[in-house]
Amino acid sequence: MEEDTAKSIIESEGYQVSNINYIPEGNSHFCFDIVLNDGTPVVARFEKTSRISDIDDKKRDFHYNGLLSLERERNLCEIVKNEARLPAPKVYEIHHTEKGSFMLVEKLSGIHWKDFLEESNYNLDLYLQSLKYLGSDMAQVQQVNFESYGDIMGRNEIQPNKINNFADRLKAITDLKLQRAEGSGVLNEQQFSEVKKYFDDDLNYLENKLKSSGEKPVLVLTDIHPMNFFVDDEGKPSGYFDLEFCQAGVPALEFYTIKFGLFNYFDRETFQKAETAFFEGFENNGGQYERDSSVNLALERTLSIGHLLAAVTSYHGAVDGLRDTWSEQFKDIMFDAIQRKDVNYVAIADVLRSKTKQPKQPTYNRNV
Repeated sequence: MEEDTAKSIIESEGYQVSNINYIPEGNSHFCFDIVLNDGTPVVARFEKTSRISDIDDKKRDFHYNGLLSLERERNLCEIVKNEARLPAPKVYEIHHTEKGSFMLVEKLSGIHWKDFLEESNYNLDLYLQSLKYLGSDMAQVQQVNFESYGDIMGRNEIQPNKINNFADRLKAITDLKLQRAEGSGVLNEQQFSEVKKYFDDDLNYLENKLKSSGEKPVLVLTDIHPMNFFVDDEGKPSGYFDLEFCQAGVPALEFYTIKFGLFNYFDRETFQKAETAFFEGFENNGGQYERDSSVNLALERTLSIGHLLAAVTSYHGAVDGLRDTWSEQFKDIMFDAIQRKDVNYVAIADVLRSKTKQPKQPTYNRNV
């Protein structure tokens, strides 16, 4: 969507826009940084109608199959802001027009975590400090409970309803990814059979182990990655703004994504330091998680391999001079994880370095 088009739609709803700039972020939205005529800074988030499910022609997220809407986002922002007590944007208004649906939200302070690292010259101390702050925040997030596992549509609405064993939820998510992989033809018959057997075995194990756990579903943001939250100049999170995938889930659902995108930002040695710093902040703020539990490790591994399968499918057939080999590279990492029952998270980041240009090692020199 062009800036002039967005401005025209926004002004058709009675606003006066003095300045507008496109924000190149997000797979589900066109985002614009706006200043209104009265000087108020806001962000406009337009729905991308192209993000339609291949399952039923509805707007769904591709990891959990949850229905997406601006109303759901507003509800999630309120839960994160009011119950988890984290800096999420206030939603001012939602508008549905013939030319597009959008919402105006509070403009949060800070810069993307990825940019913070770059501006700090990838300083190790600041990197670890920021993860310690993040761990403290995630402890607050997981103090928010729900009655069943699933997509959070509103405070008292979880879809699907009455799932009390997370293994059942995980099976539905995994079946969706298997269905899409099979339909894409990205795996041959033998490969597909091997992947399916892995999931069947792990899910059977988890179903039995989780049946009597007694744990309550907790709030999980699920989409923490280097461009999905803001931090201040010390690395403390100052804004969580892309919350449309929030789940009522298990803690492992949060931690595997953080391993997938943040702990692995540099090399294997730094990964261990990152994990230690994060969980120091998490535990200091009352968070509880058995990192060495066989069940939690199996959950993280199964979720990660499912995420890899989604990446293998998503990048299949990509021809842009950058991502042409990503599907095959992620496939190699996935089968290595299946065979060893251990995910090489740093190898995942190594694939992405061709795009992100992030270095392999941190430094000890600060630029901030």
